[in-house]
Amino acid sequence: MKTLYYLFISMRPRQWIKNMTLFIPIVFWGYLLQPDKLQAVSFGVIIFCGLTSSIYLLNDLLDRKLDRLHPGKKNRPIARGLLNPPLVLSTSATLALISLFFAWRLSEYFFACSTVYLLLMVSYCLFFRNIIILDALCVAFGFVLRVWAGALVSETPISSWLILCTTAGALLISFGRRRCELTLLLAKASEHRHTLQHYPKTYLDVIIAAVTAFSLITYSFYTFTSPAMIIKQGWVSYFPTHWDNLKWLMVTIPVVIYGIFRYLFVIYEKKEASTPEEVLFRDLPLLSSIVVWMGLVILIIYVF
Repeated sequence: MKTLYYLFISMRPRQWIKNMTLFIPIVFWGYLLQPDKLQAVSFGVIIFCGLTSSIYLLNDLLDRKLDRLHPGKKNRPIARGLLNPPLVLSTSATLALISLFFAWRLSEYFFACSTVYLLLMVSYCLFFRNIIILDALCVAFGFVLRVWAGALVSETPISSWLILCTTAGALLISFGRRRCELTLLLAKASEHRHTLQHYPKTYLDVIIAAVTAFSLITYSFYTFTSPAMIIKQGWVSYFPTHWDNLKWLMVTIPVVIYGIFRYLFVIYEKKEASTPEEVLFRDLPLLSSIVVWMGLVILIIYVF
């Protein structure tokens, strides 16, 4: 039983939250309440949980020696030697094959996107994580593929600006994580992640500043170009008559600005941005801003 428990922990269930990005296309296109599309994306999320877990197992197996130098990762079961490497590798391969099988049963296009994601992440584990800039780009592109997968499995159109928003946000998270690792690990940073020795702090600061601007601009343009929201009949009397056809998603821009700036504060001051899910659950103001943003989006698209 302990072996199964350690395997489950090594699959990083806390990081499955990142697969919720598959819901982005149907949420912003107004399809969230359509049972067929909601069901399709839900199955897609489960499949991606299997795919990502197979990658996490492979990554931890390859990094087990380096993880022992990390203050947090050294406690992972694989790094501690609690799991047999052949068992980890076979479990990873089995998870990947099962996930791809169900992806094929769900949709051919979704299967193609899932396969590209798997190949990209395996390539990252084996090669790209040791190449400066490409290591962060691969991780960021993985988020973009998740969004594309959600659109393909639900047969939902997706705005090019929304894709750019996702790309910008993923780049901010990816480079921000590397910036924080430099601070947390200090002299041992390059021993844990080889590319960190090629990332000067000032260089990462410039990239993060550029990506922050990219994130704010692309999200703002997405709200500017989104379809105008016609206020539903029951709410018309509460608003001026000339407000019945506005682009209400623009209301969420200040919340996004606060959320991004709060994330930057976590990176530079609190030094806790090792992984996205840790930032989300540890920093209450950031979590609150995400909840408020999601609430506003749901309210604007599905209630008003």
